[in-house]
Amino acid sequence: MGCDSSRCVLDYSSHPFAGACMRLEHPQFLWLFVGLIPLWIVLYRERQRRWVSLEQLSAPLDAEYIKKRSKSRDSCMLLSLAFLIIALAGPRWGTRTIPERRSGLDLLFAFDVSNSMLVEDISPNRLERAKKIALEVLSQLEQEGFLFHCGVALGKGQAVLAVPLTSDTESVQRMIQDLSPDIYSSRGTNLSALVEVAEEAFSPELATRKVVLLFSDGETLSGGEEGAFSLSGEKSLRFGVVGVGTPEGGPVPVKGVSSQKGTPIISTLRRDFLQKLALIRGGIYVDGAQEDVVLRLIDFLKPFLSGETQPFDVRKEVIDQRPFFILLALGSLFLPEILVSKRKRTK
Repeated sequence: MGCDSSRCVLDYSSHPFAGACMRLEHPQFLWLFVGLIPLWIVLYRERQRRWVSLEQLSAPLDAEYIKKRSKSRDSCMLLSLAFLIIALAGPRWGTRTIPERRSGLDLLFAFDVSNSMLVEDISPNRLERAKKIALEVLSQLEQEGFLFHCGVALGKGQAVLAVPLTSDTESVQRMIQDLSPDIYSSRGTNLSALVEVAEEAFSPELATRKVVLLFSDGETLSGGEEGAFSLSGEKSLRFGVVGVGTPEGGPVPVKGVSSQKGTPIISTLRRDFLQKLALIRGGIYVDGAQEDVVLRLIDFLKPFLSGETQPFDVRKEVIDQRPFFILLALGSLFLPEILVSKRKRTK
C-alpha cells in the first residue's frame, strides 16, 4: 500500500484476482483442526481397548487383518474431517476468464468514515444511516434486475479504494456492512482525497456510464475544498451526494476527541458544501434523513442503467475450490470400504 500526504492507494498486485495465490473466505474454521487432536486420542484408546479383546477371541491372522482395517477406517475418517474443515474455510485459488456483456453503469459507493460520522444526530448514527441507505440501493438495483458493476472507496485524512469495481455484489455488501472508523487508521477528514480516489477507480478506456454515490457530513479538516470541486478528472462522472447529519449537529462520541478547552467537539452537517459539490459534479444532493432518500437515488441512477449494453468484456474470477475438498472428504470416507471390497475380489 503506497501513501502520500493526501491519499492512500492499495497495491492489488497480490490480490487473488491478479494471480493464482490462495485465500480463505472463512479462515476461522481452521481452528477446528485443534478438535481433531482429542478425537484422535479417543479413537486410538478405543482401538487399543478393542484390540486387547480381539487378540483373545480371534485367530492371529484374523486379528491382524481386523486391526489394519480398524486403523485404516479411523485414519480415513480423520482425513475426511480434515478435508471438510478446509472446505469450510472456503479455499480459493487460481483464476478463470469469463466473457460478459458490460452494462452501461459503473457505480462506486464512496464513504466518509471519519470520527464525525459516529455523531448520533441522526438515528442510530451518521455512518450506520449511510450504510443502510447504500445497502438498500444495492438491494433495489439487484431486485429490479439491473446489471452493473460496483465498488467501495473509503475516506478519512487519506482515501483508499477498498473494493475495485466488480460484478461481485456480495463482496461490496460485506465491505459496507463492516464499515466503521476503525476499519481505516488514517486521521482527520479529507473529502478532496476521497473524490480523487473515486475518480481514479473508473477505467477511461470503457465507455460506461460512471456514477459515484458519496456519503458524508461534509466536514473536511485537511486538504481543502478545491480538490473536491475540481473538474480535472473524468468529465462523464456524475455524483449523487447524500448528506448525513443535521445542521444542529452533535458531539463526536470518541474518547480523547475534544477541543482545547476540554469540551466535546460539535460536528454539524455542511449541507451548502455538499450541495455545491453535487451541482458542480453534475449530480444531485439528497438529505440522508429523508424517508424517500433511496427512491430518489434509484430515480437518479435509472437513466444511467437504461440503454444498450456495451460489447463483451472479460473479467477474471477466483475459482472456488470447496467442491474439490468436499469430493476428497467423501472419497476418504469411502476409501476403506473400497479397499476391503477390492481385497475380497482378489481372494
